[in-house]
Amino acid sequence: MIELLSNLGISSLKPVQVQAISKGLFFHQNILICTPSGSGKTLVGIMAMANILLKGLGSAIYLVPYKALAAEKETQFKKIFQPNHISVKAITGDTEENSVKP
Repeated sequence: MIELLSNLGISSLKPVQVQAISKGLFFHQNILICTPSGSGKTLVGIMAMANILLKGLGSAIYLVPYKALAAEKETQFKKIFQPNHISVKAITGDTEENSVKP
């Protein structure tokens, strides 16, 4: 995780990120994060996904409310995960069923 954060240029965590870790983020605990924009929710999601994906423990789904945001996150997550040979795919309400592979 330290290497991932370092590759992202992150040298310190915001309070919400520290709290998520202390509440069990890396121990498969369910956590609901409700904080204002810019508080660090996306990085909590990235750390949770990385914990599962890089250990080969399963798949991850990251939900967003808007198609434009889905495209933005798809681009962001591809930069983070594809170097580790992990595929990233945005699926929206208008995605063709046959273009989605498990």
